[in-house]
Order: sequence, then C-alpha cells, then structure tokens
Amino acid sequence: PSVPKRLSPPKPQASARVEKAKILEGYKIKDASAHNWQDESSRKAEERLKEKGIQLPWHYNDTFGEDFKVLALRAGGLGAVFFVKSTRFGERIYAAKTLQRFLQKDYLEMPTYQQKKIADDFLEEALPWLEMGQHPNIVPVHLLENIVHPTTKRNVPFVFSEFMEGGDLRNLLVEKGRLNLEEALSVALQICEALIHTYKHGLSAHKDLKPDNIMVYRDGVYKVTDFSTGVFGTPGYMAPEQVASYFGLKENINIDHRADQFATGIILLELILGEHPFPWIRAVYSKEEAEKFVREELKIPDNLPGSLRAVIERCLLPEPDNRFPDISALKEALLDVYRTESGREHRFPEVEIDDSPEWWYNRGKAFSRLGRSIDAEIPYKEALRRFEAMPGTKLDQAGCLMNLGVVYWSKGNLLEAENYLRKAIRMFKEKSGTEIKQARCLVNLGNVYMGTGKLNDAEASHKEALRMYEAIPGTELDQAVCLTNLGIIYSNTEMLSEAEDNYTEALRIFKAMLGTELDQARCLINLGNVYDSTGKFNDAVANYREALRLSEAIPGTEIEQATCLMNLGTVYGRMGKFNDAEANYKEALRMYKAIEGTDIEQAKCLTGLGILYGIIQEYSKARSVLKEAIEICERYPQCTEEIKNTCLKVLGQIP
Repeated sequence: PSVPKRLSPPKPQASARVEKAKILEGYKIKDASAHNWQDESSRKAEERLKEKGIQLPWHYNDTFGEDFKVLALRAGGLGAVFFVKSTRFGERIYAAKTLQRFLQKDYLEMPTYQQKKIADDFLEEALPWLEMGQHPNIVPVHLLENIVHPTTKRNVPFVFSEFMEGGDLRNLLVEKGRLNLEEALSVALQICEALIHTYKHGLSAHKDLKPDNIMVYRDGVYKVTDFSTGVFGTPGYMAPEQVASYFGLKENINIDHRADQFATGIILLELILGEHPFPWIRAVYSKEEAEKFVREELKIPDNLPGSLRAVIERCLLPEPDNRFPDISALKEALLDVYRTESGREHRFPEVEIDDSPEWWYNRGKAFSRLGRSIDAEIPYKEALRRFEAMPGTKLDQAGCLMNLGVVYWSKGNLLEAENYLRKAIRMFKEKSGTEIKQARCLVNLGNVYMGTGKLNDAEASHKEALRMYEAIPGTELDQAVCLTNLGIIYSNTEMLSEAEDNYTEALRIFKAMLGTELDQARCLINLGNVYDSTGKFNDAVANYREALRLSEAIPGTEIEQATCLMNLGTVYGRMGKFNDAEANYKEALRMYKAIEGTDIEQAKCLTGLGILYGIIQEYSKARSVLKEAIEICERYPQCTEEIKNTCLKVLGQIP
C-alpha cells in the first residue's frame, strides 16, 4: 500500500461510531420496562456468547450489583464487557470487563471455595493496573468488584475502567481509513508515554498492545487499556520472542518492554497504511508457522520517510537485544521523526485528572477488595473529606465511614474501627431503605467488640444484624455468618446450649446452599467443640469426622484437616481410645509441620500427645514431646503461657 506523507486521510467511510451514538442515547433510560438491547452491537455480542453456551444474566436496564444499571454489551474472543451506568454517583458510565469463562456453566456450578480462588486471582491480576492510578494516556481502573449472578448467586469478578466514548483505535481506523503521518506519530508517542508509566508500577510489559486496546479519549488523545499479567498476546502484534515462548520453541524467554516496542511498530505502520502491514503473521496458529515467523525478517514498505523507516525497522528486528534499549529511547526517536517530518515540536495534549469523591471512594473499594487495607485508607479518607464538603451526601459519607471502620479493624486498630462504625450506623439510621447497610455495619461492629473482649456488646450487635437480615430476602448467607459469630460468642462465655443452637441453625442454612462445603466444615468443627465440652463425645467425633471428610475434598484446607485430626485425638483420649487418639495426634502434627506459621498449633498437638503418653505410662515419649512443646512456647511467650504451664505440670507428674 502507498504511504501518505502528511496528507489528509481518505474521506471517512460510513461511521463506525454510529453504534457508539446509540449507546450514548441509552445513557438515560427512557422506558423503565425495556430490557431489550438498544444497539445492534449488543445484540450481536449476545448471539456470539449464546453460541458458546452462555446465557446472559444481565440485559439492558437490568440492575448490575447494588449501584449500577446495564446499558450495552460487547464480547471479544475471551472477554465480555458490560457498559454500565452508576445509580449512585451522578450516572457515570463504566466499562465492566470479565472473562467469558466466568459466565459459563462450569464456573457457575463450582463449589464456592474453588470459584472464590479463581475470581480472586483474576482481580489480583489487575493490581498493577490499579496501582498506576491516573495518567493522561492510560485508561484508569476505578473499581474491582464481584457482582452476584442473579440466578446462581455466585460471584462474577469484574474490572471497572473508565468508559471511553470515542471507542477504540480499531474503530477509528475503520472510520477514517488511515491516519496521516503526524496523527499516527502522535498515537505512537502517547503509547510510549503510557508504557513508561506502566513499567514504573511493576509490569515488565503490556504484552497485548493492538488497536483494540488503544482507546480514543477525545480527538487527539489516546489511552492504553487492558493491562493484565495473565495475557499472552494477540497474533499479528506478538513479538517473535512471544510467539517462540508460546509455542515452546525456546525456554526461559524474557518477555519485556522490547515486545511492546515490536507491537508499537506494527501499530504505527497499520495506522499509516490503513491495514495490517503483514497480514500473514496474523495467522500464526501452528508451530510450523511460528518457526517461520521467528526466523523471517519483516520487510518494511520502501516509501516510508527515511527517518521513520529506520525507527520502525529497529522496532521490528527479530532479535530483542537489537531493538531500542528502552521505551524512552523509542519515544525520543519518534520525537525526532515528528520534528523532521512536521517541522515543529510535538506537544502532548493536556488531559484533566479526576479528583472527584467518586474516584477516591471506588479506589478505596478496589484496594479493599484485594485485602490491601493500608492502600485503601487514604482513598476512603480523601473521598470522605470531599463528600463532607458537599450537601446531600450523608449516605456517601456513611459508606466511607463504614469502610474506614473495616480498614481499621483489619489493621488491628479496634478503637478507631469502633468509632467509625458507630458514626456510620447513626448516619444510616437517618435514611430509610438502608437496612442492609446497617446490618453490615452491625456485623463489623460485632467483630470489633469480639476483638476487644466486649462480648455482651458483640452479642447485641450480631443479634440486631441477624434480626435485620431475616427481614431481607436473599441474605441467607449473611444470616448464617451472624449465627456462626453468635455461636463463637456463646462458646467463649460458656453458654454452650445457646452456642449449639446457633451453630446448628447456621449449619442448616449452609447445607441448603450450593458450594458452601468449607463453611459447613468449619461449622461442624465448632459444633464438635461444643459437644466435646458438654461430654457428648460420640456427637463430637461424628462432627469432626464429617468436617474432615468435607475438608479432604477441598484443596488448600490442610489447616482445617489438621484441626479435625487434633480434636479427634483429644476426644478419643477422653473416651479411652488411646490408639486412635495417638494416630490422630500424630497425623495432625505431621500436617501442621508442613504448614508454615502453625508453631502454636504444633505445641498444642505435642501437649495432647504428652498427656496421652503420660496416661498410658510411656513416660520417655511423654518427656520428649512435652519438652518439644515447651521449646516452641519459649519462642512465643506472650500467647503460649497456658500451654507451657500445662506441659510443666504434666512433666512434674511423670515419675
């Protein structure tokens, strides 16, 4: 294809932004009863998903989580993107992206412990993108959220990013045909700016640069999107080393900024030519094709300006070491080309930074979702400060206070947590329709009271939360959590009959819900402890054995399994079944020793074995395990005094 030199691009073809305009019309839901897609692209996206066996749980105008309404849908090869409107923060629009696998039956029917790990891993992959914050040439992440599937009640993880009204660079190319030289260079320079910022936040490479992942913010401003540590790339834009790694042609290949240089060179050529410069490399789907691509040098069109040709040739060299030393060097080379071809300096367009309370609040929620309380504290405080200066934002202020309470609770600052949560409850009570938020506050406040030993206050908070949840349909899991917490409180205050009742009711609820095997196992362990304390040893054994059976089917539950075994050892010892007791203690100890950070549990297990050996008069074994337990206790004097005293007492009784 011929290469335009600072010429106006061809006359635009039929606009690819017509669909975008239709989405914009859908920003204001005019007919509250309408649930049919308002644009053709959404209808086609749903058809593509149906062909893969996906039945969409959300359509136009449907409620999406607690704070959003659905506007439109897009679907690619692996992902699905819902354009959603906030019902909480001034009707903002977000692009909520997930993987199609999270909408498929095999994921939605997984046990919750498996589903939770997969969903958490997906959201964790977005952490570097979240940490990038705002940059003029990066689409920012606003929120990481699990949205409850309305049918299966399972969590579907979503990454919420800023919605780009201009669509992507692919659509712009369809609309314009191609870009003139200055426009194309400006796009490439802004990609470089984005990558420089990216590498400062822990990512070695984007790995999937392509026109589809370059968004048009407004005329002349472009933003890179879709950062993910789990992405491997797209044929046609993958560097030779990416292809070699994917097809196993070489081992221990380092994929870094040089792969992004290759993709940037391809994109720049595509923008200038109006089509992919090397169509054949978009079909590299076999090992044979990969071997050809890796060893073949790409031929650049002859009629490129000389200065630009040299830069692109270097970007596309097959050997990564022969490309630019870093992305800053590529940027400087492109600036020189721009200066040579245009006769003036390139000016990067200015882009406003979002300093709204919504930005800060969502950022706090995103960090909280990943369990990063320290990182969440400042955003929540910034959001609260801004909301406090705005009339009519009491509910938003209460939300910030509640979340700050949870942050301080997770950090162990219980006094601050209590203050924030009590303030939040007072503010929520001033507004009707906030019962579920009040209940959440009460549960968190109850947990704080449990941590500070205020068990009467903890009981009152959890009972009030339970009462509120029981009046709200669909909160069965929350009710079970309240009942479990009440069971723990009653166990700690020797109100064992009440503890048994609450654990039993919690277990009944868990058993009625799919995928709650781990919750059931933990509830059974707690019930077993109550039965052990009340002398119902056969019931205790039955509960521990059932908990062990459930746990053994769940990967990553070695601690729960070891706890069941240790507790079985204790109960069998009380029942006089000493061989069974010894076998269970030994197996529990073996498992604990394989788990880092379980020293205190090991000391408890060794103490139980020591007591057992003392009873059956195997005094040498008793001395050995008790001394080992004491050695552990001496490493943790503040939390093992009772264990150590028990060991010393038993040692003193051994002849």
